[in-house]
Order: sequence, then C-alpha cells, then structure tokens
Amino acid sequence: MKEEKKPETPSWTMPIAGTVLLVLHFFVLAPLHVLRSNAWEFTAPSSEIMGYLVIPALLFTVACFILLSALRRSGHIRGFSVFYGILLFLYLQFFFFVWNYGVFDGSPLDWKSNHVRGVIELVVFTGIAGVSFFFAKHFLPYALLVIGVLFAGQGAITFFHGSTPEPPSKAAAEESITEEEIAEIYAFSGKKNVILVMLDEFQNDVFEHMLENSPEMKAWFPGFTFFRNATSAFPHTMLSIHSMLTGKPYHPPEAVPSYRERTRQEAFTFALKKQGVPVTYLDPHNV
Repeated sequence: MKEEKKPETPSWTMPIAGTVLLVLHFFVLAPLHVLRSNAWEFTAPSSEIMGYLVIPALLFTVACFILLSALRRSGHIRGFSVFYGILLFLYLQFFFFVWNYGVFDGSPLDWKSNHVRGVIELVVFTGIAGVSFFFAKHFLPYALLVIGVLFAGQGAITFFHGSTPEPPSKAAAEESITEEEIAEIYAFSGKKNVILVMLDEFQNDVFEHMLENSPEMKAWFPGFTFFRNATSAFPHTMLSIHSMLTGKPYHPPEAVPSYRERTRQEAFTFALKKQGVPVTYLDPHNV
C-alpha cells in the first residue's frame, strides 16, 4: 500500500514576515505617508498622531500572527501564496492606484467617468490572485522578494524624504504674520476697527446658547453682531473663508491653489488694501 505523502510544513519565515509586513503597511507606512504628504493640514505632530496607533497595532500583530501560525501548521503553501498576493495588491492599490477623484466635499463621485480605473484595478487584482493561487510554489518566493524590496524602498522614502509643505501662493505670502506684527495687530486702530470672527467648528446654536445664558461672556463682545444663519459654501475652513471674502465658491475639479490665486483679487479685503486700509488674517494656530 502506497504511503500518503504529508504536505510540507512552511517555515516560520512565512507567518513572521507576513505579520511584520502587514502591520508595517497598515500602521506605519500608510499612515506616515498620509501624514507627511499633508503635514500642513494637521495641527498635531506626526509622532503624537501615530501614538494612537500603538495599541491597535499590537493587538493586530498578535491576532495576525496567531492566524498565520495556524495556517502554517495546516501546511497550506497555497494559502500563504494567496495571502502575500493580496498583500502585494494592497501595497499597489495604496501607493500606486491613487486616482484623483477630486475634492471629497460630500458630493457623490462620478463613477461613470472613472470606470476605466476600476477595470484596471480589477484586472491587476485578478491577475495577482490567479497567479498566487494556481502557481503558488513558483509565486511565493518571488512575492516575498518583491514585497520586501517595495516595502524597504517605501520605508526609505517615507522616513527620509520629509514632509511636504503647503504650496506657497501670493495670497498666503501677503497674509503671513511675523512675531513683530502680533503686538501691532492686538493694538488695533485708535479710530475704527472691523473684526470678523469665524467660529469654524464651533456649532452655531451652541455658541448662541452660551451667549444667551452667560451675561459675562456676552460682555466680551461689545459692538459685535452675531449672524445666526451664516453658512459656509464648503466643508473646509480655508476654502470657506476664501468663498466668503470673494463671493466665489470653489468648484472641483479645479486645483485649490489655482482657485485661490484666480479669485483673490475679488475679495473685499483686497479692495480695502488698495484703499490703504490695513488688513490682516489672524490664524489662532500661528499665534
């Protein structure tokens, strides 16, 4: 009677490398890529934001290693091959298939005009999944090598390339404030001042309730008018400010710097500056 051959047990390299690479992708490389590419959008440093991911990353590491170790004990080379194929696609999908769908302003995406992008991703995913499943023994060694090189290269770019600052513009340069100007800003004019205060993320009705129930707080704003029904044209602070000053709302897919540069001379603050009136934009984060 012919003895049945037992499936070969994969080495411990498979679950260890798989766990490390998956955790690196979801909790290190991908978040750091987003944070450093948009550093000017975040008020907190990257190290502080990344700190919130430590505990989830540890829990995910333990769970992933247990599952992959069970897969190793069962001797499923094909299972590991499919796992690394999916990991390869996740990397490509995040760092390469980053399509420009415009600004996410809450309006529905125009999927019909972007269907080709979905087809490209589907073809790539189907190809990787098919090769990893039907040619597991040949695919797995190359997949490990390719993923290792890609992750090492991405890690070097992420850690050593640094942050991407906000694109400079003439409007931003004109509105920038130096430390020497702060005292002058707070001194105001001895004749007449026009001060526009935006509540930003402060809910309107909550602020109104505070004013109505706190005479002390109301006394802080003598001469001010509270516009209860004021509504911005865009769910983004800087774009809302610009649309209020110019009366020209932003419409994607125009680039934001292009919109600001195109409409800045239509702002009423620009007209005031031409008449010799000092105008300053005061950002509390920069004071």
